[in-house]
Amino acid sequence: MGYFWKKIERWTCLDNRDLKMSLTLGIGVGLFYLAFLPPGIYSMDGNSMLAVAESLVRKHSFTVPPISGMLGRDGQYYSMWYPLLSILAVPFVAIGLVLGHLFSLPTHYVAAVSALLLPVLLTAATTSLVALLAIQLGSGGRGAFWAGLTFAVGTIAPVYGRNFFAEPLLAFLTIGSFYCALVGTKQRILSAGVLAGLAVLAKPTGVIVGPIVSLYLLARKQPVGTALVPLSGTCVGTILYSIYNYARFGNPLTFGQPWSFEITTLPEGFFGLLGSPGRGLLWYCPPVILSIVGLRKAVQSKTLESTAIIILFLAYLLLYSSWTSW
Repeated sequence: MGYFWKKIERWTCLDNRDLKMSLTLGIGVGLFYLAFLPPGIYSMDGNSMLAVAESLVRKHSFTVPPISGMLGRDGQYYSMWYPLLSILAVPFVAIGLVLGHLFSLPTHYVAAVSALLLPVLLTAATTSLVALLAIQLGSGGRGAFWAGLTFAVGTIAPVYGRNFFAEPLLAFLTIGSFYCALVGTKQRILSAGVLAGLAVLAKPTGVIVGPIVSLYLLARKQPVGTALVPLSGTCVGTILYSIYNYARFGNPLTFGQPWSFEITTLPEGFFGLLGSPGRGLLWYCPPVILSIVGLRKAVQSKTLESTAIIILFLAYLLLYSSWTSW
């Protein structure tokens, strides 16, 4: 155990006390989320991604029943959603199927409950990462604790943590990639590139992570070859997703979801995602109001880290604002 703990300390580049605080916080949040674990998956996209995981376990195939997918090559049906969450859920689904058989329970429903453990673990891990990131940015232990806890219970994370959606995975990969770049060692930058590539496979909107992280590293005067590692990861992830699309639908640009992005939608989507009663960030994530104060301090400090975080936030916001179904 001591060997693995030293490995974690070396990876995070933090002292023992801060590391223990962040991990304890993540474990506590995970247990809290487990207490509210739902009895099944009700969303259409969640069930579709679950069907992929079940198909991988049962048939070693990405095909799904017609009700869960879209007609693709050779008359087979494939999920319209994103592959990485389904792949990561395979061991959870496999355990659920085994337990269903052992206790003579409906295997599909046991597999669904088992798969829901994955978003819980991802949200707990992201909570720890938020605390670690706060410390890396100069916060004290108490401030980092509150930053992580605010993410876990004060944002929309508890909603996504109870559903089989790609957002908890994308959040983990986004924050993880930026944290690794912030540490700045060659090994961590390589990790940032891997996480940036996986972000694309988690959800195509993750394509913005690698370029922004690479720009941050270039601004920090990292060697060009090192700084472009996250961007390279994004390129590899995009190529892999294109191959996945071609294998399913015969076209590398067919993701299953319609390409409905328009510049004219951007103003309405921008203000709607910030303040509308149905989708507004300020309504569903009240602590974001504090970012008004934080943003002012970040602008005044003129640090590369604060600039990168602001750009990352705005890039996601503008991308989703230009989607006609924002």
